[in-house]
Amino acid sequence: MKRTFTYRLLLLLASTLVMTHTQAQVTYCSPTFGYSCQTGYYISNVSVGGVSNTVSGCANHNYTATAGDTISLTAGTAANMSVTVQGYDMPLGVWIDLNGNGNFNDTAENLYIAQYTFNNPNTFSFNVTVPLGVPTGYYRMRVISPWLTTMTASMGCGTFTYWGAYQDYTVHVSGTTCNPYLLHQPQANTVCAAQSDTFSVLAWGSYLQYQWKYNNNNIPGATNASYILNNIVPANAGNYTCYVIDSGCGSGGTTSNIAILTVNPLPVISAAGPMSFCPGGSVTLTSSASNNNQWTLNGINIYQATGNSLTVTQPGVYNVIYFNNCPSLSLPDTVSFLPAPNPVISPSGTNGVVKVCIGNNQVFNSTTGNTWSYQWKRNGTSINGANSSSVIATQSGTYTITSTNSYGCTTVSSPVQLQVHTPPTSSITTIGSKILCAGGYKTLYANSSDPAATFQWQLNGSNIAGATSQTYATYSAGTFNLISNNGCSVVSAPINITNLLFPSISASGPTTFCAGANVKLSSSVTDTAGIQYQWIKDGNNITNANSTIYYANDSGTYQILIVVDSSCSAMSSPQTINVYPAPTPLIVANGGGIVLNTTQVYPHYQWYAGNTPTTLNPISGETNYSYTVSQNGYYAVAVNDFNNCSGMSSAIYVTMPTNGIQNMAQVAAMVSLYPNPAHHTIYIKAPIKVNASVAGIDGRVLIQANEATALDISELAAGMYMIRISDVNGNMIKTE
Repeated sequence: MKRTFTYRLLLLLASTLVMTHTQAQVTYCSPTFGYSCQTGYYISNVSVGGVSNTVSGCANHNYTATAGDTISLTAGTAANMSVTVQGYDMPLGVWIDLNGNGNFNDTAENLYIAQYTFNNPNTFSFNVTVPLGVPTGYYRMRVISPWLTTMTASMGCGTFTYWGAYQDYTVHVSGTTCNPYLLHQPQANTVCAAQSDTFSVLAWGSYLQYQWKYNNNNIPGATNASYILNNIVPANAGNYTCYVIDSGCGSGGTTSNIAILTVNPLPVISAAGPMSFCPGGSVTLTSSASNNNQWTLNGINIYQATGNSLTVTQPGVYNVIYFNNCPSLSLPDTVSFLPAPNPVISPSGTNGVVKVCIGNNQVFNSTTGNTWSYQWKRNGTSINGANSSSVIATQSGTYTITSTNSYGCTTVSSPVQLQVHTPPTSSITTIGSKILCAGGYKTLYANSSDPAATFQWQLNGSNIAGATSQTYATYSAGTFNLISNNGCSVVSAPINITNLLFPSISASGPTTFCAGANVKLSSSVTDTAGIQYQWIKDGNNITNANSTIYYANDSGTYQILIVVDSSCSAMSSPQTINVYPAPTPLIVANGGGIVLNTTQVYPHYQWYAGNTPTTLNPISGETNYSYTVSQNGYYAVAVNDFNNCSGMSSAIYVTMPTNGIQNMAQVAAMVSLYPNPAHHTIYIKAPIKVNASVAGIDGRVLIQANEATALDISELAAGMYMIRISDVNGNMIKTE
């Protein structure tokens, strides 16, 4: 009976210590974060495991647990749960802290998630199931309903919400084991040497046994619910736990949380790096005491320097005073500076600015020291390979040098700015030509991209005394240059001024050639500004021939006249061009149109034949004066004359006689044309009806008459023409 009474008393204490029922704050796990809930948004009712509660209004509620407040669940068995939420847009989540670490977002601890609805109030009804394998014991359950937050399984703790509510419960799970449930954990403590400290636990169980451990090792004789340490020494500092078993459960037990005992010794300062460092460096000093420190520099308290660590950048003597019922002063630590390099760039220019002209280099030098290393930078970016005490700078920018000495101390020099100036663009122009007329002058004009530039004129590479204005008038020919200066000098491209000379004509090829070809004639004067050109043939101006070149295709004597600035002129010597006319052979048919020959003798022949006038092909081997036709078709002849000029006759159509060569030849012999030469009319005498045509020497038909006995030629110009006679079927009889 006595043991049973004790158990019930412990059960009542457990309920007092564990059960909480708290209205929500802005975070799920920290109800003291500093915000209160929003009126009208709260959980009004939770019912599960035989326990039901009702809350009204937005206020903080703290319930004392009783036997009827503890929710009973069985691992692996679904239990119905009903939650009523006041407020719109409020989701719902249920978690159980199965591992007892105070968080509700660990694996398998989320039992239910439901997103918000638009009902107010809204009642969620669902099943919750504690996973199989959870040992018998007491756990914490949290029901959360935040406003305007979408719930996820990982949001059990530390997730921001606007407002809402949560409620916590003690849950007893009937599982596969019955390990004792610790209602009170041993607490960490910090004490001074020689003081005492007590660790204790409060457990829920029937037949409880205890074993205290130090750094996970059993402490002999420490088998009570409390463990007392007297006359503490620094060696007592460490981790203390209590292992509690309930012998009525068989095997298994519960280990308490770790309670850390800290013994305040004399504070000791440790440094995270060397105590001597380069200017601009630092070292972090750390006190062996985690709190209640006061740091001093040269015996004077450092304002607000009361943390465990202090990062120092200045040399001096540092101490730490530890205050925790046993204040003590550490041994001093001295911080000092190492010597640092002091690089200076030269030249430094005017007010830190150095100016050079584009295309020139600027050499910067720095002060040096033994075993120093260097790195030049432009606009803050390292220059590849620039690792000596000097650098050749070619680009505008801000230059610095970083020097490192044997102590590893690094110093960046003061910057020097390099300005690379672009010289002005410069050119010379003149109005009109670059030719001087006798007794005249030319004015040269300076053009510069910089209005503030100054000028110096040069003749044949030498400065012209006093010629420093923007214009210069010269009465002499020569090569002129202009020097423009805006702090950077540039020399213009030269301009050549020449005296007026008679132009000459050059031919691009032979000046004697056949008709149809041409030769390019070029003037020795080619300037276009201020100069007019006129080509002349046989003393007469050639229309529209006003450029520096002319293509001649006709015989004659050619010259070119140049007029300079409408002030003076010069004529070239004559150039003779001879053009041979192309031969124009005419084909005549004899022997009744069977034998073809030309009206004139040429040194070279080539006869052609084809089905149409445009598809003529050379007849192999037919290169004689005459050609005997063997079939109907079109025929022509190409010749080269004694000047080696070529020409080709017009094509004629020849039809083989139907009654034999002899009869056609007899008809041809009986055809006569008279008078020849004629002025108005040519008469035709033939034994049969014939067709007649009159063609020019180019082969073009001018008159055509069928069954003709006479031809009216009064409209033709005087000259030579060919008359072709054929029968009414188109068979050629003769040509005259």
